Amino acid sequence: MIAVEAALRSGSLITMSIAAKQGSLVCLVSGSALSPIPAGCHLLLRDGATLVSTYEHIIQDVFPTLSLDSNVECAINIRLDSITEDQLRLLKLLDYNSTSMESLICRSGLTADKVSSILIGMELEQLVAQKFDGTYTRLR
Repeated sequence: MIAVEAALRSGSLITMSIAAKQGSLVCLVSGSALSPIPAGCHLLLRDGATLVSTYEHIIQDVFPTLSLDSNVECAINIRLDSITEDQLRLLKLLDYNSTSMESLICRSGLTADKVSSILIGMELEQLVAQKFDGTYTRLR
């Protein structure tokens, strides 16, 4: 099981705790140590859960005997090489913490429609993700 930024009082934390007690592999993608949002993940990490931050970590933990195919690496590199100038502008403004769309609009100098359109495209290309609170975070 994999949880992403589980809060202290969340269904995700309860589910992951039960899974860990039953002997299942529990993997976590945690957020900033300064943010209260992933506090549940931090608690599970202290209890022995596995921290993962890339797909390679997940594959290694779930399928330890499986070797990664070089075609997967190649596909990811091609995706990053084919980004547009506007996508690159937004990626430079995004980091791996939450950033609001309003902040991206103000800092990029692009219109709201343009920023929204670019972000949707980058979500489809798995370069960014929109969080539950409407903010965006960079994935690569």
